[in-house]
Amino acid sequence: MTNYDVVIIGGGISGIWTAYVAASRGKKVALIDPSLGSGGTGRCAGIHTTQLALEIDVKLSKRSLEMLDEFTEKYECSEIREKCGFLSVEETWMARESSKTLARLGVAHILLSKDELNKLVPNIIVKDEELGVYTPGDVLINISYLYRAMRKILRELNVAIYEQVLIKKVEEKEGYVVAVRSNNHVKLKGDHYVFAAGPWNKDLLRRSGIWSPPTIIYICQALSFSRPADMKIIPTYFQDSHVYLRPEGISQLIVGNGYAKIVEDPDDYPARAEPEYIEEISEKLCERLVDPSQIRFIGGWSGPCSTTPDGYPMLGKIPGLKNAYIIDGLDGYGIMRAPAMAELLIHAISKDVMDDLPSEFDPARFNGLKNFEPKVIELHS
Repeated sequence: MTNYDVVIIGGGISGIWTAYVAASRGKKVALIDPSLGSGGTGRCAGIHTTQLALEIDVKLSKRSLEMLDEFTEKYECSEIREKCGFLSVEETWMARESSKTLARLGVAHILLSKDELNKLVPNIIVKDEELGVYTPGDVLINISYLYRAMRKILRELNVAIYEQVLIKKVEEKEGYVVAVRSNNHVKLKGDHYVFAAGPWNKDLLRRSGIWSPPTIIYICQALSFSRPADMKIIPTYFQDSHVYLRPEGISQLIVGNGYAKIVEDPDDYPARAEPEYIEEISEKLCERLVDPSQIRFIGGWSGPCSTTPDGYPMLGKIPGLKNAYIIDGLDGYGIMRAPAMAELLIHAISKDVMDDLPSEFDPARFNGLKNFEPKVIELHS
């Protein structure tokens, strides 16, 4: 039986970046997922912006963007991301505060007046009391292209990818995970184990008697609209309604607002967007378009996410275990957080220095937590 340096459970955005960082540092890596990118990552909007509310998130997103740029340049796969910038339309006072934070953290941005916004996005209605914060270095990520490139590179780095495999049991002995077993009798052993299965971590760890992560699982939804090819649109966020929109190809829009519906089972998500959600988002979108008659609703979809009782992610050792780690609770911001968090985790594992990880992300902060109210706390925008 092959013994790996790092066994990673979960092939979403956290899992693939953890595998890539570890393998790039010479680690022998196994990556396990029923189908890479088939969870929440494969259903996300693909927006990567540095315009986040928390300083630590801005830093993570900035580093993640640098890692993405390094990856695309090194492996000549620039098609996985489109550098189109990101616009946040906010009340004047809030936009000025956002600008100060971004400036302090070294994020290139432009503060735009209403007149400047009307020139940049002439199809969008801007209110008199609003300004725009524009970060030209932000990107849209083509998730399909990212996975195609990442799968190829991981294999070149000798990562053992196990697909059509579902981990059913985690074996633990005297504070160490000693193996993981799958539904089809695959048994994998490693020196270190990273649980990066997002919303699916909770059931696996609890069922194995390892730990009961206090994660809250919820469903996010997004909608697709047709638009004229000459409608100039860039990825935009409206602070007052929390609605975001982004172009898709030359004739579509992807629109959402981070609406969270709490569920018990991450596989329990609707195939289509709910009618009430479609009506709400359509109304809010039309309020912001100069000529809403130009768009038509096409369809919608949903995907599972996970968060924690305090809204911060978990990154670090699983309480009670010496060689098992968790990266979870990224709250729908995995595109922006995961690469940098994966880098931090692999560095900490390699040096055996967990203190280098952000203390506010320590999973042990939830030790003894009982009977918390399951709710989604919005910290990021």
